[in-house]
Amino acid sequence: MHVLWLTARSMTDLCSTTQRNLIVGLLNQGHQVTFVNGDVSSPMKQSSFTHVSLPVKARRGFQARTLAKAMRSWLMGQNIGDDSTVAVVEWRVVHQVVPVLEKMGIPWALMDRSPPADAGFFGRLQWRPWASAWRKAKRTESAGFVVSSAHQAFVARKTGHQHSTILNAGVDLERFKPGEKQTTFT
Repeated sequence: MHVLWLTARSMTDLCSTTQRNLIVGLLNQGHQVTFVNGDVSSPMKQSSFTHVSLPVKARRGFQARTLAKAMRSWLMGQNIGDDSTVAVVEWRVVHQVVPVLEKMGIPWALMDRSPPADAGFFGRLQWRPWASAWRKAKRTESAGFVVSSAHQAFVARKTGHQHSTILNAGVDLERFKPGEKQTTFT
């Protein structure tokens, strides 16, 4: 199976552990992974997946939308619509990307690692696309991925989407090895 993963999340974010572990897990099961985001390069040492870099420059509040448009253009130039391809699409890029995937006949699932978290003006602007992405997934009977049972219940209550799967946040245990204390933690 070919997994096409389209996200506005960076692989250098603190919360990228789940993405990294999921990619490694998919690769270990023999799947092909194409990861598309705005990072210039992938920090992952494992090179058996394809990283498509679509770096864009945009003002705060417009980064995901600008990246989603770049993803849409990239997708329209690809020949990837075979029967073994599925797409995992982050909610921030659904509006621009999913119509192209549907036209190509590629089934998709919605990835929601977190609803809008910004408490300011830009956070309020994100709630509409978040809800719209989940409503689109509900209308098309596409699956969704959430991080917890509370998140799953929140999505169901706010959007009516009932077909989500819990994909717990990952922790890379290799980063937490026992060792001698070096400094005082304050």
